[in-house]
Amino acid sequence: MEAALRDHCGQNYSLDDLAHDLQRDKYYLAHLYKQETGQTINQYENSYRISRFKSMLLWTDQPITEIAAVLGFATPNYASRCFKKIVGIAPQQYRQRHQLKLLQQ
Repeated sequence: MEAALRDHCGQNYSLDDLAHDLQRDKYYLAHLYKQETGQTINQYENSYRISRFKSMLLWTDQPITEIAAVLGFATPNYASRCFKKIVGIAPQQYRQRHQLKLLQQ
């Protein structure tokens, strides 16, 4: 299930699409996933996208708005809020802090 979510990261891929692809009921999938992992499918998807976001901030010079769009966030503001909620700082701060560390090595 996680592989399918990763494969479709940044695309308009819904729980309905996942359920169709796996030939399962969407409510059953959501319940099973939460039971086995302790997080919702949406939480997993957001944490995966934020992981990719962090990498793209460090290894590309793409603007934050473009990264948010590539990763399928509805708006750059929503992407920034999700990022800050998971990482603890804003994307721009993350980029600045970690690029400085890379330069100092």
